[in-house]
Parts: sequence; structure tokens; C-alpha cells
Amino acid sequence: MAKSATDCDIERFEAEIGRILPTDYTKFLKTQNGEMGNNTFLDLDIENIEIGDIGTIFGLGVNQADDELSNRWKVWAYYDLAKYKEELKDYICFGTDDFGDLFLLNLDNQFVFYFTHERDVDSTGRVILTKIANSFSEFLAAAIDEDPIPWTGEDEKYWQETAKLRRIQNAKIQEEHRIRKLKKSSEL
Repeated sequence: MAKSATDCDIERFEAEIGRILPTDYTKFLKTQNGEMGNNTFLDLDIENIEIGDIGTIFGLGVNQADDELSNRWKVWAYYDLAKYKEELKDYICFGTDDFGDLFLLNLDNQFVFYFTHERDVDSTGRVILTKIANSFSEFLAAAIDEDPIPWTGEDEKYWQETAKLRRIQNAKIQEEHRIRKLKKSSEL
């Protein structure tokens, strides 16, 4: 399990990016610091978009270059997006799905977006981002962990309540997801 991010870790990262992180996201860093279960998937129905299971959520001070938020936050460092650096300046990449697509947090409006490298730009040359949640908390609420890890950190009660609510709301959806996965794998 990753160590919790400290206030110092978060302040150092905010200074690096020149922005303040949303409160719900800093709570996540302080409690889980990027750590999620191995079998976590997103229960999101977004038309014409297939989001894979959560691959990696980056943490701070995790001592693994590939999982380190301070190494991976620059959206334009992925694929061939350097020419979109100005367009993507208000976003941080906080993780990937198991297809290698990106989860982005807009630091202005705090919405969570999804970027799939198969549909990277539209016909006008603008980067295609799909809004998948109104906040990082809403993104977490859609994450169903089939193999949960224990909650730790200063906001343990908050996260336990969130986890309990997710389990209650998503028990039925979890079974539907397993069935969809089985159907998809049998179609291949």
C-alpha cells in the first residue's frame, strides 16, 4: 500500500504546477495516494466511448516513476500532444485506464474528462475530451472496486462512508458489468 501524501507533498506539487488542487482530490491523495484495488472498473455509460478498467491512478511520493503524479501529470507529454500544450494547460492527467487512455482533471471547473488516443483530435484540430464526471468525488463514486483495499489516513470516516454508499448503490451494477465482460470476451 502506498504511503499517504502529506500536506508538504501536495504543496510541493501545487507549486510545481502553479495551481491549487481541488479539495476532494487532495483528500484522496491524503488517504489513498493513488492506490486503488487491482480490479477497479468505472460504472459509466457514455455514448460511443468504451472506458477500460482503471489501470493506474497516480500518487505523490510513491517512488515508482510510472505511478508518480509529479512525473506523469503533463497531458501533452502523452502520445503526440505537445502542440496542444496551451489548450491542455488547465488539465492534469491523474491516471490511465487499462487501454492506455487518460483520465484528466480540469483545475478550473474540477470536471473529470477522458481522453482516448484513438480519437485524439476532431476535424478542426481540437483535442477531443469527453466529460465523464462533474468532480473527482463523482469519478470515485463511479469506481467499483472488486478487490477493495483498506481505507487509511486522516479522513478514514469520510472514505468509509463513501465506500459504503458505493457498495450499496453499485452491487447490482457490478454484477451487470461482469456479465457484459463475459459476453464481450465470448464474442472475441
